[in-house]
Amino acid sequence: MVEDDPQDPTLITLTIAKHLAREVRAALKAGRDAKIYVRTYREQLILGGTSASDAHVFATHASAQGNSASVGEMSWTWRECVDAFLKRKLQKLKEGRNQQQYARYLRHAAFTPIAGRRVAELRFLDLFRIQQALTPGGGPDEDGRPNSTTFRCMSEAVAMLDWAKTTKPVESGLAYVAEPWWRQIKVDYSAKKRLRAPGPDELARTLAIVEHERRRNDDPLVVMPGVLAALRVGIATGQRVGALIQLERANIKTHPDEEGWWIAHWTADQMKTPLDHAIPIPPTAYAVMREAWDEIDRRRALRGLARSKWAFPSHRGDGHVAPNAISQLFDRLRGKPARTSYKAAREREGKPGPKPSPSRGRARPNLFRLSGIDDWTMHDGRRSITNELVNAGLGRAASAILAHTTEIRLPLSEETLHETMARTTSKHYFTAQQIHLKTEGMKLWSETLTAALQRERVSPKRDH
Repeated sequence: MVEDDPQDPTLITLTIAKHLAREVRAALKAGRDAKIYVRTYREQLILGGTSASDAHVFATHASAQGNSASVGEMSWTWRECVDAFLKRKLQKLKEGRNQQQYARYLRHAAFTPIAGRRVAELRFLDLFRIQQALTPGGGPDEDGRPNSTTFRCMSEAVAMLDWAKTTKPVESGLAYVAEPWWRQIKVDYSAKKRLRAPGPDELARTLAIVEHERRRNDDPLVVMPGVLAALRVGIATGQRVGALIQLERANIKTHPDEEGWWIAHWTADQMKTPLDHAIPIPPTAYAVMREAWDEIDRRRALRGLARSKWAFPSHRGDGHVAPNAISQLFDRLRGKPARTSYKAAREREGKPGPKPSPSRGRARPNLFRLSGIDDWTMHDGRRSITNELVNAGLGRAASAILAHTTEIRLPLSEETLHETMARTTSKHYFTAQQIHLKTEGMKLWSETLTAALQRERVSPKRDH
């Protein structure tokens, strides 16, 4: 028997006929609409050009619903596609801030106009309009380039649609989209390489400014103890803020060889590396943490709460300080008003009549500029440690302290004995080579920073 032409929608092959007869019996037995199954299966397989297995999925779903819904009506909305993609993607990321940062791009407010629309119905112009909305002013930034948020949001959107097309073609409805139109989205963006490395004097001057502003009688700068400790210890050790604030008190042990020194330990889950990490903590940095603990534990005791387990505890709740707490502090030093989730007093609803002026969010002068400090971030401070130690012949110590390799490669003949010994970083962080090398580097950096801070406290450069 010669099978019928599958391209003719009025005809079916013998194989399809047998399949339909089997599925009609199954539909009737299950209480589904057999006519809808046959009609939907033929439409998807013959007219839609999809595979037999995918056509069966659609037809079974349609017959159970009691209507022959179209592909678009049964497929994911943009919001549902985002949820499914993130559920898979976030399983591969570390819990906490990494997951939050990744999810925020696909859940950006700019995608709101298409959140309820079916993915299968979207076209190039829909996503292109989102790209324009993401870029400030509807165009490139002051350097003639889209910003990093635009790049990340659109890159993740394209990656999500690729994933949906290849792994979830039926659920997303993209099985019936012949050409991946979303790949036409191009964002001309390249990240600027940050080379800023503030010197010890600038780092110390920043700390001196914070100390001075906190002691002002008129409008003092409010900095919580845990945030102040994280700032000072972060500058003193060069650790990434995300990992630094996750340090627990129980993971701070006395240094086996240096009196007054301590060793702080982070697990691999808390680091951006696959290994545990440990660094020596100088006495000055440890004293800063103890001062914060005493103040916050006293406050918690008054409320009947046990002491916090964190080395940098939040002043409210049981958690550690927020990952963006230091960046918000820097914003205030730059003259930006304090961020608040509350409405300004003048904007609050209530009885008619005069409203009190808001007490929060008042702008300050740009203390960085007035004090002769070039703008810098905590991550820039890591380069400062690298530069200082490399110049002293301890580049490998900087690599070990910062838990990554430096960009500087020294010829073997120029390596010191300590650097040669430290070329291999062991996961057993208490080995004598690694801790001794890190301690040598931390001693040099701590002495340099302490001397700079003493100079700035005596004669800080401030013109305000």
